[in-house]
Amino acid sequence: MQDCIEKVDTDVLVIGSGGAGALAALRVSDNGVKVLVVTKENIRVGGATVMAAGGISIPYGEGDSPEIFYNDILRGGEHLNDPRLARILAEGARHSFIDLENYGVVLDRAAPESYRILIHSEGHTIRRAYMDRREGLGVCQAIGRAMIQRRIEFLPETIITRLLVAENTVFGAVGYCFSTGKILVITAKTVILSTGGIGQLYDMTTNGKSLTGDGIYLGYEAGADLMEMEMVQFLPLTFPYPAGFRGIIIGMSSLFGPGVRLLNRMGERFMERYDPERKEFVTRDLAARANYMEIMSGRGTVNNAIWVDPTRNEKEIMEQLKASLPHVFRMIEKVFGPEAANWEKPFEAAPAQHFFMGGLRIDTCGETSVKNLFAVGECSAGVHGANRLSGNALTEIYVFGSHVGLKAAERTKDVKSRTTPDGLSDEAIADLQEHGRCSSQCSLPRPHEIIAKLKQVMEKCMGPVRDGKALERGAGQIRELRDVYNEGVCLLPPDSLYNLDIVRSFELRSMLILADLMIKAASIRKESRGSHFRSDFPDKDREWQKNIILRRGHDGEVKIQLGVPGQ
Repeated sequence: MQDCIEKVDTDVLVIGSGGAGALAALRVSDNGVKVLVVTKENIRVGGATVMAAGGISIPYGEGDSPEIFYNDILRGGEHLNDPRLARILAEGARHSFIDLENYGVVLDRAAPESYRILIHSEGHTIRRAYMDRREGLGVCQAIGRAMIQRRIEFLPETIITRLLVAENTVFGAVGYCFSTGKILVITAKTVILSTGGIGQLYDMTTNGKSLTGDGIYLGYEAGADLMEMEMVQFLPLTFPYPAGFRGIIIGMSSLFGPGVRLLNRMGERFMERYDPERKEFVTRDLAARANYMEIMSGRGTVNNAIWVDPTRNEKEIMEQLKASLPHVFRMIEKVFGPEAANWEKPFEAAPAQHFFMGGLRIDTCGETSVKNLFAVGECSAGVHGANRLSGNALTEIYVFGSHVGLKAAERTKDVKSRTTPDGLSDEAIADLQEHGRCSSQCSLPRPHEIIAKLKQVMEKCMGPVRDGKALERGAGQIRELRDVYNEGVCLLPPDSLYNLDIVRSFELRSMLILADLMIKAASIRKESRGSHFRSDFPDKDREWQKNIILRRGHDGEVKIQLGVPGQ
Protein backbone atom coordinates (compact mmCIF):
# COMPACT_ATOMS: atom_id res chain seq x y z
CA MET A 1 0.00 0.00 0.00
CA GLN A 2 1.27 3.46 -0.89
CA ASP A 3 1.34 6.13 1.80
CA CYS A 4 -0.41 8.50 -0.62
CA ILE A 5 -3.42 10.07 1.09
CA GLU A 6 -6.12 11.64 -1.03
CA LYS A 7 -8.81 13.90 0.43
CA VAL A 8 -12.27 13.86 -1.12
CA ASP A 9 -15.15 16.18 -0.30
CA THR A 10 -18.84 15.59 -0.99
CA ASP A 11 -22.27 16.35 0.45
CA VAL A 12 -23.68 12.81 0.61
CA LEU A 13 -21.48 9.73 0.71
CA VAL A 14 -23.17 6.47 -0.34
CA ILE A 15 -21.21 3.37 0.69
CA GLY A 16 -22.22 0.39 -1.44
CA SER A 17 -23.69 0.27 -4.92
CA GLY A 18 -26.50 -2.26 -4.84
CA GLY A 19 -29.91 -1.21 -6.08
CA ALA A 20 -30.87 0.57 -2.86
CA GLY A 21 -27.68 2.64 -2.74
CA ALA A 22 -27.87 3.49 -6.44
CA LEU A 23 -31.47 4.66 -6.20
CA ALA A 24 -30.64 6.67 -3.09
CA ALA A 25 -27.79 8.35 -4.99
CA LEU A 26 -30.09 9.13 -7.91
CA ARG A 27 -32.67 10.70 -5.60
CA VAL A 28 -29.98 12.77 -3.89
CA SER A 29 -28.70 13.99 -7.27
CA ASP A 30 -32.21 14.79 -8.48
CA ASN A 31 -32.55 17.09 -5.45
CA GLY A 32 -29.51 19.12 -6.48
CA VAL A 33 -27.16 17.71 -3.86
CA LYS A 34 -23.64 16.49 -4.59
CA VAL A 35 -23.26 12.75 -4.06
CA LEU A 36 -20.39 10.27 -4.18
CA VAL A 37 -20.85 6.49 -4.44
CA VAL A 38 -18.05 4.27 -3.12
CA THR A 39 -18.09 0.50 -3.64
CA LYS A 40 -15.81 -2.52 -3.40
CA GLU A 41 -17.13 -3.66 -6.76
CA ASN A 42 -16.15 -2.40 -10.21
CA ILE A 43 -19.66 -1.87 -11.53
CA ARG A 44 -22.01 0.97 -10.75
CA VAL A 45 -24.93 -1.19 -9.66
CA GLY A 46 -24.27 -4.67 -8.32
CA GLY A 47 -24.54 -6.24 -4.89
CA ALA A 48 -27.31 -8.78 -4.51
CA THR A 49 -29.66 -6.76 -6.75
CA VAL A 50 -27.90 -7.75 -9.93
CA MET A 51 -28.67 -11.42 -9.18
CA ALA A 52 -32.26 -10.88 -8.01
CA ALA A 53 -34.96 -13.08 -9.50
CA GLY A 54 -38.35 -14.31 -8.40
CA GLY A 55 -40.31 -11.11 -8.89
CA ILE A 56 -41.31 -8.03 -6.94
CA SER A 57 -44.31 -7.77 -4.64
CA ILE A 58 -46.70 -5.03 -5.76
CA PRO A 59 -50.30 -4.67 -4.51
CA TYR A 60 -51.96 -3.84 -7.81
CA GLY A 61 -53.73 -7.07 -8.77
CA GLU A 62 -57.46 -7.62 -8.55
CA GLY A 63 -58.66 -7.59 -4.93
CA ASP A 64 -55.32 -6.43 -3.58
CA SER A 65 -54.52 -3.25 -1.66
CA PRO A 66 -51.68 -1.65 0.33
CA GLU A 67 -53.59 -2.51 3.53
CA ILE A 68 -53.75 -6.22 2.68
CA PHE A 69 -50.08 -6.11 1.73
CA TYR A 70 -49.21 -4.36 5.00
CA ASN A 71 -50.94 -7.04 7.06
CA ASP A 72 -49.14 -9.77 5.12
CA ILE A 73 -45.78 -8.12 5.83
CA LEU A 74 -46.47 -8.01 9.58
CA ARG A 75 -47.84 -11.54 9.65
CA GLY A 76 -44.85 -12.87 7.69
CA GLY A 77 -42.44 -11.05 10.00
CA GLU A 78 -44.10 -12.57 13.07
CA HIS A 79 -44.85 -9.00 14.24
CA LEU A 80 -41.23 -8.17 14.97
CA ASN A 81 -41.36 -5.62 12.13
CA ASP A 82 -41.36 -1.92 12.83
CA PRO A 83 -44.97 -1.29 11.73
CA ARG A 84 -44.07 2.22 10.56
CA LEU A 85 -41.48 0.84 8.13
CA ALA A 86 -43.83 -1.91 6.99
CA ARG A 87 -46.43 0.77 6.23
CA ILE A 88 -43.95 2.76 4.13
CA LEU A 89 -43.13 -0.40 2.17
CA ALA A 90 -46.74 -1.37 1.54
CA GLU A 91 -47.97 2.08 0.59
CA GLY A 92 -44.94 2.99 -1.52
CA ALA A 93 -44.58 -0.22 -3.51
CA ARG A 94 -46.76 0.59 -6.50
CA HIS A 95 -45.53 4.15 -7.04
CA SER A 96 -41.86 3.31 -6.49
CA PHE A 97 -42.00 0.52 -9.04
CA ILE A 98 -43.60 2.68 -11.72
CA ASP A 99 -41.19 5.49 -10.83
CA LEU A 100 -38.33 3.30 -12.10
CA GLU A 101 -39.37 4.34 -15.61
CA ASN A 102 -37.97 7.79 -14.83
CA TYR A 103 -34.55 6.14 -14.63
CA GLY A 104 -34.86 4.27 -17.92
CA VAL A 105 -36.26 0.96 -16.67
CA VAL A 106 -38.57 -0.42 -19.37
CA LEU A 107 -41.55 -2.13 -17.73
CA ASP A 108 -43.60 -4.81 -19.47
CA ARG A 109 -46.67 -2.62 -19.81
CA ALA A 110 -47.74 -3.88 -23.24
CA ALA A 111 -45.91 -7.17 -23.37
CA PRO A 112 -47.67 -10.47 -23.98
CA GLU A 113 -49.18 -12.02 -20.87
CA SER A 114 -46.51 -14.74 -20.96
CA TYR A 115 -43.90 -12.07 -20.20
CA ARG A 116 -45.80 -10.36 -17.40
CA ILE A 117 -47.45 -12.62 -14.88
CA LEU A 118 -48.53 -12.47 -11.26
CA ILE A 119 -47.93 -15.52 -9.12
CA HIS A 120 -49.07 -16.35 -5.61
CA SER A 121 -45.79 -16.37 -3.73
CA GLU A 122 -45.24 -18.02 -0.36
CA GLY A 123 -46.48 -16.05 2.64
CA HIS A 124 -48.75 -13.73 0.66
CA THR A 125 -52.53 -14.02 0.89
CA ILE A 126 -53.02 -12.89 -2.70
CA ARG A 127 -51.30 -13.06 -6.10
CA ARG A 128 -48.93 -10.11 -6.22
CA ALA A 129 -45.48 -11.26 -7.38
CA TYR A 130 -44.80 -9.42 -10.64
CA MET A 131 -42.47 -11.50 -12.83
CA ASP A 132 -40.38 -9.54 -15.35
CA ARG A 133 -38.09 -11.27 -17.81
CA ARG A 134 -35.30 -8.69 -17.23
CA GLU A 135 -35.22 -9.38 -13.47
CA GLY A 136 -32.78 -7.50 -11.22
CA LEU A 137 -30.05 -7.38 -13.86
CA GLY A 138 -32.19 -5.31 -16.22
CA VAL A 139 -33.02 -2.81 -13.48
CA CYS A 140 -29.35 -2.52 -12.49
CA GLN A 141 -28.29 -1.82 -16.06
CA ALA A 142 -30.91 0.91 -16.45
CA ILE A 143 -30.22 2.75 -13.20
CA GLY A 144 -26.48 2.41 -13.83
CA ARG A 145 -26.97 4.29 -17.09
CA ALA A 146 -29.03 6.90 -15.22
CA MET A 147 -26.13 7.43 -12.81
CA ILE A 148 -23.77 8.02 -15.74
CA GLN A 149 -26.21 10.45 -17.37
CA ARG A 150 -26.40 12.46 -14.14
CA ARG A 151 -22.61 12.36 -13.81
CA ILE A 152 -22.79 10.96 -10.29
CA GLU A 153 -19.26 10.63 -8.93
CA PHE A 154 -18.28 6.99 -8.53
CA LEU A 155 -15.29 5.39 -6.79
CA PRO A 156 -15.05 1.64 -7.51
CA GLU A 157 -12.73 -0.98 -5.99
CA THR A 158 -12.60 0.85 -2.67
CA ILE A 159 -13.27 -0.55 0.78
CA ILE A 160 -14.35 1.79 3.56
CA THR A 161 -12.61 0.77 6.77
CA ARG A 162 -13.95 3.32 9.27
CA LEU A 163 -16.58 6.01 9.64
CA LEU A 164 -15.47 9.35 11.02
CA VAL A 165 -17.68 10.02 14.04
CA ALA A 166 -17.50 12.55 16.85
CA GLU A 167 -20.16 13.37 19.46
CA ASN A 168 -22.45 10.78 17.87
CA THR A 169 -22.38 12.57 14.51
CA VAL A 170 -20.87 11.21 11.30
CA PHE A 171 -18.48 13.44 9.32
CA GLY A 172 -17.32 11.07 6.58
CA ALA A 173 -15.18 7.98 6.23
CA VAL A 174 -11.71 6.58 5.57
CA GLY A 175 -11.06 3.89 2.99
CA TYR A 176 -8.54 2.10 0.81
CA CYS A 177 -8.69 2.08 -2.99
CA PHE A 178 -7.06 -1.21 -3.90
CA SER A 179 -6.80 -0.33 -7.61
CA THR A 180 -4.56 2.67 -6.86
CA GLY A 181 -3.16 1.86 -3.41
CA LYS A 182 -4.35 5.22 -2.11
CA ILE A 183 -5.81 5.95 1.33
CA LEU A 184 -8.95 8.06 0.98
CA VAL A 185 -10.23 10.51 3.57
CA ILE A 186 -13.77 11.45 2.59
CA THR A 187 -15.66 14.27 4.28
CA ALA A 188 -19.45 14.40 3.94
CA LYS A 189 -22.46 16.05 5.54
CA THR A 190 -24.42 12.80 5.53
CA VAL A 191 -23.52 9.14 4.91
CA ILE A 192 -25.78 6.39 3.57
CA LEU A 193 -24.77 2.78 4.26
CA SER A 194 -25.97 0.43 1.53
CA THR A 195 -23.60 -2.51 1.67
CA GLY A 196 -26.07 -5.41 1.67
CA GLY A 197 -26.13 -8.48 3.87
CA ILE A 198 -23.82 -11.02 5.49
CA GLY A 199 -23.94 -13.92 3.04
CA GLN A 200 -20.19 -14.51 2.93
CA LEU A 201 -20.27 -15.57 6.59
CA TYR A 202 -21.74 -18.82 5.25
CA ASP A 203 -20.23 -21.51 3.08
CA MET A 204 -23.52 -22.16 1.25
CA THR A 205 -25.02 -18.82 0.19
CA THR A 206 -26.82 -17.24 -2.72
CA ASN A 207 -24.94 -13.98 -2.11
CA GLY A 208 -22.03 -12.58 -4.09
CA LYS A 209 -18.46 -12.25 -2.81
CA SER A 210 -18.83 -8.61 -1.80
CA LEU A 211 -21.53 -9.18 0.82
CA THR A 212 -19.49 -9.40 4.01
CA GLY A 213 -21.57 -7.16 6.27
CA ASP A 214 -19.24 -4.14 5.98
CA GLY A 215 -21.88 -1.46 6.52
CA ILE A 216 -23.39 -3.18 9.53
CA TYR A 217 -19.96 -3.44 11.12
CA LEU A 218 -19.08 0.17 10.28
CA GLY A 219 -22.31 1.41 11.83
CA TYR A 220 -21.88 -0.75 14.93
CA GLU A 221 -18.31 0.45 15.51
CA ALA A 222 -19.56 4.01 15.09
CA GLY A 223 -22.12 3.50 17.87
CA ALA A 224 -25.28 2.74 15.89
CA ASP A 225 -27.86 0.27 17.20
CA LEU A 226 -28.18 -3.17 15.60
CA MET A 227 -31.38 -5.21 15.64
CA GLU A 228 -32.65 -8.68 14.64
CA MET A 229 -29.12 -10.03 14.31
CA GLU A 230 -30.41 -13.57 14.88
CA MET A 231 -32.76 -13.44 11.89
CA VAL A 232 -31.04 -15.13 8.94
CA GLN A 233 -33.17 -16.27 6.03
CA PHE A 234 -32.39 -19.41 4.05
CA LEU A 235 -33.69 -20.05 0.54
CA PRO A 236 -35.20 -23.53 0.19
CA LEU A 237 -33.99 -24.29 -3.34
CA THR A 238 -30.46 -23.65 -4.61
CA PHE A 239 -28.03 -25.69 -6.69
CA PRO A 240 -26.23 -28.28 -4.53
CA TYR A 241 -23.61 -28.96 -7.21
CA PRO A 242 -21.32 -28.66 -9.14
CA ALA A 243 -18.85 -26.57 -7.13
CA GLY A 244 -19.21 -23.51 -9.37
CA PHE A 245 -23.00 -23.58 -8.97
CA ARG A 246 -23.31 -24.32 -5.23
CA GLY A 247 -25.70 -21.86 -3.63
CA ILE A 248 -26.87 -20.26 -6.87
CA ILE A 249 -30.57 -19.45 -6.69
CA ILE A 250 -33.16 -21.85 -8.02
CA GLY A 251 -35.94 -20.24 -6.01
CA MET A 252 -39.14 -21.25 -4.27
CA SER A 253 -41.64 -24.00 -4.95
CA SER A 254 -44.13 -21.47 -6.35
CA LEU A 255 -41.82 -20.92 -9.32
CA PHE A 256 -42.40 -24.51 -10.40
CA GLY A 257 -46.17 -24.57 -10.65
CA PRO A 258 -49.05 -25.42 -8.31
CA GLY A 259 -48.46 -29.14 -8.73
CA VAL A 260 -44.84 -29.15 -7.54
CA ARG A 261 -43.82 -31.62 -4.83
CA LEU A 262 -40.71 -31.83 -2.66
CA LEU A 263 -39.49 -35.41 -2.13
CA ASN A 264 -36.80 -37.04 -0.03
CA ARG A 265 -34.62 -39.88 -1.27
CA MET A 266 -37.34 -42.41 -0.40
CA GLY A 267 -39.81 -40.56 -2.62
CA GLU A 268 -41.86 -39.28 0.33
CA ARG A 269 -43.64 -35.95 0.00
CA PHE A 270 -42.18 -34.79 3.30
CA MET A 271 -43.81 -31.35 3.45
CA GLU A 272 -47.05 -33.12 4.45
CA ARG A 273 -45.37 -33.75 7.82
CA TYR A 274 -44.21 -30.16 8.35
CA ASP A 275 -47.33 -28.31 7.19
CA PRO A 276 -50.20 -30.57 6.07
CA GLU A 277 -52.27 -27.62 4.86
CA ARG A 278 -49.86 -25.50 2.83
CA LYS A 279 -47.29 -28.22 2.06
CA GLU A 280 -44.74 -26.86 -0.45
CA PHE A 281 -46.23 -23.36 -0.31
CA VAL A 282 -45.21 -22.45 3.22
CA THR A 283 -43.05 -19.42 3.90
CA ARG A 284 -39.42 -19.82 2.93
CA ASP A 285 -38.21 -20.10 6.54
CA LEU A 286 -40.26 -23.26 7.14
CA ALA A 287 -39.55 -24.67 3.67
CA ALA A 288 -35.79 -24.23 4.08
CA ARG A 289 -35.91 -25.72 7.57
CA ALA A 290 -37.84 -28.76 6.35
CA ASN A 291 -35.38 -29.36 3.52
CA TYR A 292 -32.47 -28.98 5.93
CA MET A 293 -33.96 -31.38 8.47
CA GLU A 294 -34.63 -34.04 5.83
CA ILE A 295 -31.03 -33.84 4.69
CA MET A 296 -29.55 -33.78 8.21
CA SER A 297 -31.76 -36.74 9.22
CA GLY A 298 -30.24 -38.88 6.47
CA ARG A 299 -33.26 -38.73 4.19
CA GLY A 300 -31.58 -36.52 1.59
CA THR A 301 -30.08 -37.65 -1.70
CA VAL A 302 -26.50 -38.86 -2.06
CA ASN A 303 -25.66 -35.24 -2.92
CA ASN A 304 -27.10 -33.94 0.38
CA ALA A 305 -30.14 -32.51 -1.35
CA ILE A 306 -33.86 -33.10 -1.81
CA TRP A 307 -35.86 -33.70 -5.01
CA VAL A 308 -38.02 -31.06 -6.68
CA ASP A 309 -40.72 -32.76 -8.74
CA PRO A 310 -42.64 -30.41 -11.10
CA THR A 311 -43.80 -33.17 -13.46
CA ARG A 312 -47.49 -32.95 -12.46
CA ASN A 313 -47.91 -29.43 -13.80
CA GLU A 314 -49.40 -28.31 -17.08
CA LYS A 315 -46.72 -27.41 -19.63
CA GLU A 316 -48.46 -24.10 -20.31
CA ILE A 317 -47.48 -22.93 -16.83
CA MET A 318 -43.87 -23.93 -17.51
CA GLU A 319 -43.74 -21.83 -20.67
CA GLN A 320 -44.94 -18.74 -18.81
CA LEU A 321 -42.37 -19.19 -16.06
CA LYS A 322 -39.62 -19.88 -18.59
CA ALA A 323 -40.35 -16.54 -20.22
CA SER A 324 -40.14 -14.74 -16.88
CA LEU A 325 -37.15 -16.64 -15.43
CA PRO A 326 -35.11 -17.67 -18.48
CA HIS A 327 -31.74 -17.84 -16.72
CA VAL A 328 -33.01 -20.21 -14.00
CA PHE A 329 -34.29 -22.69 -16.56
CA ARG A 330 -31.08 -22.41 -18.60
CA MET A 331 -29.03 -23.27 -15.50
CA ILE A 332 -31.32 -26.18 -14.62
CA GLU A 333 -30.84 -27.50 -18.14
CA LYS A 334 -27.08 -27.08 -17.91
CA VAL A 335 -26.76 -28.88 -14.57
CA PHE A 336 -29.59 -31.44 -14.63
CA GLY A 337 -30.36 -31.80 -18.35
CA PRO A 338 -33.19 -30.79 -20.72
CA GLU A 339 -35.70 -33.25 -19.22
CA ALA A 340 -35.47 -31.54 -15.84
CA ALA A 341 -35.73 -28.09 -17.44
CA ASN A 342 -38.85 -29.23 -19.31
CA TRP A 343 -40.48 -30.66 -16.17
CA GLU A 344 -40.23 -34.23 -17.41
CA LYS A 345 -38.21 -35.46 -14.42
CA PRO A 346 -37.31 -34.20 -10.90
CA PHE A 347 -34.10 -32.35 -10.11
CA GLU A 348 -32.09 -31.83 -6.90
CA ALA A 349 -31.92 -28.74 -4.68
CA ALA A 350 -30.63 -27.75 -1.24
CA PRO A 351 -31.19 -24.79 1.11
CA ALA A 352 -28.65 -21.96 1.39
CA GLN A 353 -28.30 -18.67 3.25
CA HIS A 354 -30.12 -16.03 1.25
CA PHE A 355 -31.13 -12.86 3.11
CA PHE A 356 -30.51 -11.05 6.37
CA MET A 357 -33.39 -9.42 8.22
CA GLY A 358 -30.99 -8.01 10.81
CA GLY A 359 -28.77 -4.96 10.58
CA LEU A 360 -28.77 -1.30 11.52
CA ARG A 361 -31.83 -0.07 13.36
CA ILE A 362 -33.40 2.85 11.47
CA ASP A 363 -36.24 5.31 11.94
CA THR A 364 -38.85 6.25 9.32
CA CYS A 365 -36.31 8.48 7.55
CA GLY A 366 -33.76 5.67 7.37
CA GLU A 367 -31.51 7.36 9.93
CA THR A 368 -29.60 5.27 12.46
CA SER A 369 -28.98 6.21 16.09
CA VAL A 370 -25.87 8.09 14.88
CA LYS A 371 -26.79 11.56 13.61
CA ASN A 372 -26.62 12.02 9.81
CA LEU A 373 -25.84 8.32 9.31
CA PHE A 374 -28.49 6.57 7.23
CA ALA A 375 -28.90 2.93 6.20
CA VAL A 376 -30.92 1.39 3.40
CA GLY A 377 -31.54 -2.04 1.94
CA GLU A 378 -30.38 -5.31 3.44
CA CYS A 379 -27.93 -3.71 5.89
CA SER A 380 -30.88 -2.06 7.67
CA ALA A 381 -33.33 -3.76 10.03
CA GLY A 382 -36.98 -3.35 10.94
CA VAL A 383 -38.82 -3.70 7.64
CA HIS A 384 -39.15 -7.49 7.55
CA GLY A 385 -39.08 -8.55 11.19
CA ALA A 386 -38.45 -12.25 11.70
CA ASN A 387 -38.93 -13.28 8.07
CA ARG A 388 -38.97 -11.54 4.69
CA LEU A 389 -41.79 -12.48 2.38
CA SER A 390 -40.96 -13.62 -1.13
CA GLY A 391 -40.54 -10.70 -3.55
CA ASN A 392 -40.18 -8.06 -0.85
CA ALA A 393 -36.42 -7.60 -1.25
CA LEU A 394 -36.75 -5.73 -4.55
CA THR A 395 -39.79 -3.91 -3.19
CA GLU A 396 -37.70 -2.69 -0.26
CA ILE A 397 -34.90 -1.57 -2.59
CA TYR A 398 -37.22 0.44 -4.84
CA VAL A 399 -39.25 1.98 -2.01
CA PHE A 400 -36.56 2.75 0.54
CA GLY A 401 -33.76 3.54 -1.91
CA SER A 402 -35.69 6.53 -3.17
CA HIS A 403 -37.20 7.35 0.24
CA VAL A 404 -33.91 7.38 2.16
CA GLY A 405 -32.12 9.24 -0.64
CA LEU A 406 -34.72 12.01 -0.41
CA LYS A 407 -34.45 12.21 3.40
CA ALA A 408 -30.64 12.31 3.27
CA ALA A 409 -30.74 15.08 0.66
CA GLU A 410 -33.11 17.11 2.82
CA ARG A 411 -30.92 16.61 5.88
CA THR A 412 -27.81 17.62 3.95
CA LYS A 413 -29.36 20.95 3.05
CA ASP A 414 -29.88 21.59 6.77
CA VAL A 415 -26.25 20.84 7.69
CA LYS A 416 -24.41 24.16 7.62
CA SER A 417 -20.85 22.86 7.80
CA ARG A 418 -18.99 19.66 7.09
CA THR A 419 -15.85 20.65 9.00
CA THR A 420 -14.23 17.51 10.35
CA PRO A 421 -12.83 17.70 13.89
CA ASP A 422 -9.03 17.81 13.98
CA GLY A 423 -7.32 14.44 14.13
CA LEU A 424 -10.52 12.46 13.60
CA SER A 425 -9.06 10.43 10.74
CA ASP A 426 -5.58 9.87 12.18
CA GLU A 427 -6.26 6.51 13.83
CA ALA A 428 -8.02 5.11 10.76
CA ILE A 429 -5.15 6.22 8.50
CA ALA A 430 -2.59 4.65 10.83
CA ASP A 431 -4.58 1.41 10.81
CA LEU A 432 -4.47 1.28 7.01
CA GLN A 433 -0.78 2.13 6.87
CA GLU A 434 -0.01 -0.64 9.33
CA HIS A 435 -1.78 -3.13 7.08
CA GLY A 436 0.29 -1.88 4.17
CA ARG A 437 3.53 -2.60 6.01
CA CYS A 438 2.71 -6.23 6.86
CA SER A 439 5.38 -8.67 5.71
CA SER A 440 4.63 -11.58 3.44
CA GLN A 441 7.51 -13.57 4.92
CA CYS A 442 5.64 -15.10 7.81
CA SER A 443 4.08 -18.30 9.00
CA LEU A 444 0.84 -16.59 10.08
CA PRO A 445 -2.44 -17.63 8.42
CA ARG A 446 -3.74 -15.64 5.49
CA PRO A 447 -7.18 -14.01 5.84
CA HIS A 448 -8.97 -16.41 3.50
CA GLU A 449 -7.87 -19.38 5.63
CA ILE A 450 -9.56 -17.92 8.73
CA ILE A 451 -12.64 -16.94 6.69
CA ALA A 452 -13.03 -20.56 5.54
CA LYS A 453 -13.07 -21.73 9.17
CA LEU A 454 -15.52 -19.00 10.17
CA LYS A 455 -17.93 -20.11 7.43
CA GLN A 456 -17.92 -23.68 8.75
CA VAL A 457 -18.65 -22.49 12.29
CA MET A 458 -21.61 -20.42 11.12
CA GLU A 459 -23.03 -23.25 9.02
CA LYS A 460 -23.02 -25.54 12.05
CA CYS A 461 -24.35 -23.22 14.75
CA MET A 462 -26.35 -20.54 12.88
CA GLY A 463 -28.07 -22.57 10.18
CA PRO A 464 -31.82 -23.16 9.75
CA VAL A 465 -31.89 -25.20 13.00
CA ARG A 466 -30.09 -24.05 16.16
CA ASP A 467 -29.72 -25.09 19.79
CA GLY A 468 -28.10 -23.66 22.89
CA LYS A 469 -25.15 -26.05 23.03
CA ALA A 470 -24.22 -25.51 19.39
CA LEU A 471 -24.50 -21.74 19.85
CA GLU A 472 -22.26 -21.83 22.91
CA ARG A 473 -19.73 -23.97 21.07
CA GLY A 474 -19.88 -21.66 18.05
CA ALA A 475 -19.32 -18.57 20.22
CA GLY A 476 -16.18 -20.16 21.66
CA GLN A 477 -14.87 -21.04 18.21
CA ILE A 478 -15.45 -17.49 16.97
CA ARG A 479 -13.51 -16.15 19.98
CA GLU A 480 -10.64 -18.48 19.10
CA LEU A 481 -10.65 -17.25 15.50
CA ARG A 482 -10.65 -13.63 16.71
CA ASP A 483 -7.62 -14.40 18.88
CA VAL A 484 -5.84 -15.89 15.85
CA TYR A 485 -6.70 -12.81 13.78
CA ASN A 486 -5.56 -10.42 16.50
CA GLU A 487 -2.20 -12.18 16.66
CA GLY A 488 -1.67 -11.17 13.04
CA VAL A 489 -2.30 -12.40 9.51
CA CYS A 490 -0.03 -12.79 6.53
CA LEU A 491 -0.84 -10.42 3.66
CA LEU A 492 0.45 -11.25 0.18
CA PRO A 493 1.95 -9.37 -1.59
CA PRO A 494 2.50 -6.29 0.56
CA ASP A 495 3.60 -3.80 -2.13
CA SER A 496 1.38 -4.39 -5.15
CA LEU A 497 -1.86 -2.82 -6.29
CA TYR A 498 -5.04 -4.89 -6.10
CA ASN A 499 -3.83 -6.27 -2.79
CA LEU A 500 -6.93 -8.32 -2.02
CA ASP A 501 -5.30 -9.75 1.10
CA ILE A 502 -5.62 -6.30 2.67
CA VAL A 503 -9.26 -6.16 1.60
CA ARG A 504 -9.92 -9.65 2.98
CA SER A 505 -8.23 -8.72 6.25
CA PHE A 506 -10.63 -5.82 6.81
CA GLU A 507 -13.57 -7.95 5.70
CA LEU A 508 -12.50 -10.67 8.13
CA ARG A 509 -12.42 -8.17 10.99
CA SER A 510 -16.03 -7.22 10.19
CA MET A 511 -17.14 -10.82 9.78
CA LEU A 512 -15.70 -11.98 13.11
CA ILE A 513 -17.45 -9.18 15.02
CA LEU A 514 -20.76 -9.76 13.23
CA ALA A 515 -20.61 -13.54 13.70
CA ASP A 516 -20.18 -13.03 17.43
CA LEU A 517 -23.12 -10.60 17.57
CA MET A 518 -25.36 -12.93 15.54
CA ILE A 519 -24.63 -15.88 17.82
CA LYS A 520 -25.16 -13.69 20.88
CA ALA A 521 -28.61 -12.58 19.67
CA ALA A 522 -29.58 -16.15 18.75
CA SER A 523 -28.54 -17.32 22.22
CA ILE A 524 -30.62 -14.61 23.88
CA ARG A 525 -33.84 -15.40 21.96
CA LYS A 526 -35.07 -18.52 23.72
CA GLU A 527 -37.98 -19.29 21.43
CA SER A 528 -38.61 -20.12 17.77
CA ARG A 529 -39.99 -17.33 15.60
CA GLY A 530 -39.80 -16.81 11.84
CA SER A 531 -36.36 -17.67 10.50
CA HIS A 532 -34.99 -18.26 14.01
CA PHE A 533 -35.65 -21.88 15.02
CA ARG A 534 -34.22 -23.42 18.16
CA SER A 535 -34.73 -27.13 18.62
CA ASP A 536 -34.38 -26.67 22.41
CA PHE A 537 -37.10 -23.96 22.37
CA PRO A 538 -39.28 -25.08 19.43
CA ASP A 539 -42.37 -23.00 20.29
CA LYS A 540 -43.12 -19.32 19.81
CA ASP A 541 -43.43 -17.38 23.06
CA ARG A 542 -45.54 -14.20 23.14
CA GLU A 543 -43.22 -12.82 25.80
CA TRP A 544 -40.52 -12.73 23.12
CA GLN A 545 -42.41 -10.50 20.71
CA LYS A 546 -39.59 -8.05 21.27
CA ASN A 547 -36.63 -6.77 19.30
CA ILE A 548 -33.15 -7.64 20.50
CA ILE A 549 -31.09 -4.45 20.17
CA LEU A 550 -27.30 -4.53 20.41
CA ARG A 551 -24.94 -1.60 20.64
CA ARG A 552 -21.26 -1.14 21.32
CA GLY A 553 -20.53 0.40 24.69
CA HIS A 554 -17.74 2.92 25.32
CA ASP A 555 -15.76 0.10 26.92
CA GLY A 556 -16.12 -2.04 23.80
CA GLU A 557 -18.54 -4.44 25.47
CA VAL A 558 -21.88 -5.32 23.85
CA LYS A 559 -24.88 -3.61 25.44
CA ILE A 560 -28.16 -5.50 25.14
CA GLN A 561 -31.65 -4.01 25.14
CA LEU A 562 -35.09 -5.50 24.49
CA GLY A 563 -37.44 -3.20 22.59
CA VAL A 564 -41.09 -3.14 21.55
CA PRO A 565 -41.40 -3.19 17.73
CA GLY A 566 -41.88 0.33 16.42
CA GLN A 567 -40.93 2.09 19.65
